[in-house]
Amino acid sequence: MMQKIFTGAVCGVCLVLAGCSAPEQAQPNTATESVSSNSSQMMDTKKDQNPMIIDVRTPEEFATGHVAGAVNFDVNDAEFQNQVKDLDKSAAYILYCRSGNRADGAKGYMESIGFTDVKNLGSVQEASQELGLDVVDK
Repeated sequence: MMQKIFTGAVCGVCLVLAGCSAPEQAQPNTATESVSSNSSQMMDTKKDQNPMIIDVRTPEEFATGHVAGAVNFDVNDAEFQNQVKDLDKSAAYILYCRSGNRADGAKGYMESIGFTDVKNLGSVQEASQELGLDVVDK
């Protein structure tokens, strides 16, 4: 009985999530085909998302130059934990700092609270080069 309820709940969640972003398709013949099809669509959607780029340096360092499109969450500020706690834990995140050390600490913290796709790209310059994005000061 519990297995049927759990399976039904999983199917329902998959259908709701896939229905939010997937185009209309012909209905499959079985529930198994439905779950499989919608799970594939959800994985494709995640692949298409751009990662959030987070500069974990101080606001003063951020102002001297940061990767275009990055947000500034100072890992040494008490507010850092509040800034990351409500982010989507299954989304992709790119971190960097001056040398990679603070980004490594931030990555460890984020993974410890359930984030599954966090990458440390090291320094501003290394992140810029790896991502193919300019360093800007605005």
